[in-house]
Amino acid sequence: MTGAGSSTLTVTTSASTPAGSYTLTITGTSGSLSHTATVTLVVNAAVLTWTTVNDTSSSITYNGTWNYSTNRTFGDFNKDVHYSKTNSNYAQFTFTGTGIRYITETYSDEGNVDVYIDGVFQATVNCNSATRQAQFVAYQNTGLSAGTHTIKVVKNGGTYMLLDAFAYGQ
Repeated sequence: MTGAGSSTLTVTTSASTPAGSYTLTITGTSGSLSHTATVTLVVNAAVLTWTTVNDTSSSITYNGTWNYSTNRTFGDFNKDVHYSKTNSNYAQFTFTGTGIRYITETYSDEGNVDVYIDGVFQATVNCNSATRQAQFVAYQNTGLSAGTHTIKVVKNGGTYMLLDAFAYGQ
């Protein structure tokens, strides 16, 4: 017996699905008949809309002794930064989204910064470089689950730790 027919297969991914190509094997069965087809599913990287939050925002909390420098001519976001010279001092920011960036400066007097997301250590980033780089994204995470998160950046060496801005992505 022969006949015509059609089927529809819908594949849904989430924003946290890693980008890449995936091979899918699809088998359709009707009674004793079956047919198999192989297809490639291409998942593109999620495109986030970024919102930058300056270091002066009331939504950023600073722990320990921090100083503020304004009217800087190095290319900082809004021409200002907060900075600390004391190890273990930290800044933290709570946001809603799936991505976060820690934006700072690199230079010869900068050191290491420990990064925590939701209280879990993520990485130590080295902000020391021979040349000054303003608005440097020292840490980025674009694979967070949708929801509210807190980033905490902690001074861990060097003369200075700077905070220029955070940016969060949705």
